[in-house]
Amino acid sequence: MQSQAQNSKPKVRQTKKSHIPKRPFWLKLHTIIASFFLPIAAIFLLSGIFLVTGVRSRTEPQTYDLVFTQQIDNSDSAKLAIIENELDARGISHMLGSTYTRRGELNWRNSSIRASLRLNTGRTTGTLTIQHASFLSKLNYFHFAVTPLHEVIAIATVIASTIIFLTGVVLAIQVKALRRTAIIWTALGTAFTIMVLIIA
Repeated sequence: MQSQAQNSKPKVRQTKKSHIPKRPFWLKLHTIIASFFLPIAAIFLLSGIFLVTGVRSRTEPQTYDLVFTQQIDNSDSAKLAIIENELDARGISHMLGSTYTRRGELNWRNSSIRASLRLNTGRTTGTLTIQHASFLSKLNYFHFAVTPLHEVIAIATVIASTIIFLTGVVLAIQVKALRRTAIIWTALGTAFTIMVLIIA
């Protein structure tokens, strides 16, 4: 009888553990990324406001006349070497910069300075212009990602923002009272984005 009673006891069904991350994981991920990238987002906000409202602040450029002992090659690499040598001679750091050409001038800039070199006719003389960036200019450089470092930060910020939005929606869907709202507004946002892409 005792063995029959033991056999008749209901067996406890073992549930398989789910490998899907639970709410605490998403909440922690959301908090860490949002907290870390909040200051960077604030910089993008400030620089965007200054750009839209037309707030500008520039320092006066310094111009130097250069004389070369021989004719300079007209390539960008030769011009860049001259710019770097002149910056070194003046004790100006030139790390993490980018170059671009405008109106026959080679321009080099990072978050602190902008240097441009124009070769005169004959390419035995030239004009070097150095302009130190103001605080607002640095914010603008940050906003437009003008240097490789800024580009990395901008890409990381975009990825982080996407993760923040995604984890926010996941957290909302896990709450029964917010699930319908999250699904509806995600669908509306998707439709709005598609409409903007079509119109634009």
